[in-house]
Amino acid sequence: MVRHDICRHNYTQWKEDWPSASVVNHTIVTDPTIRQPGFDLPRHTWSLMNRFRARRANLHKWGLTQSPSCDCGQRQTMNHIVDIVAR
Repeated sequence: MVRHDICRHNYTQWKEDWPSASVVNHTIVTDPTIRQPGFDLPRHTWSLMNRFRARRANLHKWGLTQSPSCDCGQRQTMNHIVDIVAR
């Protein structure tokens, strides 16, 4: 198989498997060959957005940490992440 055929096979397999996948937001990505909006954002921006998503309060709510507080001991709010942690 040449590379083009392998890519086509993988894409076809993905299209078949994806609709029945047990992923919460599986309707967001409809074609894995198209870059999603924001893909070209700087790494610093991606890091900051992931900190928002995985802030300690959420990790605590999901049972992944003992405390909702930041490692520095303060309450981890969006302002705290932007003003203190991101620096």
